[in-house]
Amino acid sequence: MQTIVHANIFEMLAADLDISENTLRDKLMAQGAPEFVKYLRLNGVCMFTHSMPMASELRDMGGNILINKDIPIDKYIESLLERYVVNPGFMTTSVSVQASDDVLELYRLRVNSRIERSLERVKSSGGKFKSFHEYVDLKTGISRNFSGFVDRLLGNAKGISVMLRMVKNLDSHMEMFSNTVHTTFLGMIVASMYMSRAENLGEKDYFLHNMTFTTFMQYSGIFSGYALEDSEPALKCHQSAQIAAELCRDPQVYKAILHRYSYRDADGTAVFNIQDNSGNPFMRILMTVNLFVDIVKKNRYTTGSIEVHKVMYELAYSGYADIEIVKLLGRLFLPAMKQQLLEYAFKLRQACPKRPLVWGITGDGMPVRLICDKECAYAGLHKTFIPANQILHTDEGDFQTGAIAGIYYPCEFLTDKMRVYYNNLAEKA
Repeated sequence: MQTIVHANIFEMLAADLDISENTLRDKLMAQGAPEFVKYLRLNGVCMFTHSMPMASELRDMGGNILINKDIPIDKYIESLLERYVVNPGFMTTSVSVQASDDVLELYRLRVNSRIERSLERVKSSGGKFKSFHEYVDLKTGISRNFSGFVDRLLGNAKGISVMLRMVKNLDSHMEMFSNTVHTTFLGMIVASMYMSRAENLGEKDYFLHNMTFTTFMQYSGIFSGYALEDSEPALKCHQSAQIAAELCRDPQVYKAILHRYSYRDADGTAVFNIQDNSGNPFMRILMTVNLFVDIVKKNRYTTGSIEVHKVMYELAYSGYADIEIVKLLGRLFLPAMKQQLLEYAFKLRQACPKRPLVWGITGDGMPVRLICDKECAYAGLHKTFIPANQILHTDEGDFQTGAIAGIYYPCEFLTDKMRVYYNNLAEKA
């Protein structure tokens, strides 16, 4: 027997019957406690088919004992439910019960079923990540890895308790869950690429599991109800990190979730300009993938647009994303030749003290050039006018890109270097 903790009796019944708590409350009010208990018995609720003694005392909010420890919960279920009929605002402490292996298995099936339904809803809803999820399902084994992650998470009573609380709230936070799905599967693929050179299979599995935990559980404080969606960002992440501390016990995972709420610290320093953060691989992937998903969803870009990857490079060199993870995202979504050219363009940009702008163009074969707002000996004749500052909109705030309003000149010296590199790539292709 293991202890399962429910927020209240309706959460316990909802997990058993796979019916929403509100529906059960309404049914209780319409039928009354005696008839409602008959309904529960008729539908084979676990407390009537398995012994489920209380793991701790159940009290009302005034501290009065309602059911003593070690007493089977079904013995006093009708009198407990009667209190809700008399007073719909009635509340109790958490319902902690001892559950057999059979009951735990039922809960596992319930959680898996809810996750699968919600996953399918996100994947089939279309949007900019639809082709990505099709690729994941058809070309990779990541979906199997995710199922294995969920199975491990549900391997003990504490994990089951947390997941039961989380899955019941997915429908009311569907936009947030949609982002979670995108970042989780994208984070898993990037983590696999990141660890591709590791020789130890156990090390790879450990890293992939913990990376999946980091992305999937980053909003667990909200999904589980321990934090409100309108709470301060730091508080929401703190609640999620506390869950991570209980279920994962990796200090780097804990730190990644704890600090994911902002890309700047209190002094305005970008997250990856802080040395401690750059050494945490889970934070590097989590923050970078979150930012990529957010920018794609809220701006005019698609996952395969060279513009979004160009912007990610800019943000990486400003400390808001991790450059190595940005390169992996480019290798995942861009044709190899475009990715290599973009990587080389930013290498040239970083080598020039004037920091020219990597600018996307069409109709020239070569998709990017380097342009500069400073007229020097290498400035070309053809000018580019940028009418307004280019701003990126994200959940974490707005980011100014390197494209500031003004007149720009083509850098003939660096663009010629790029053209030579481009022609070499074309010949190899």
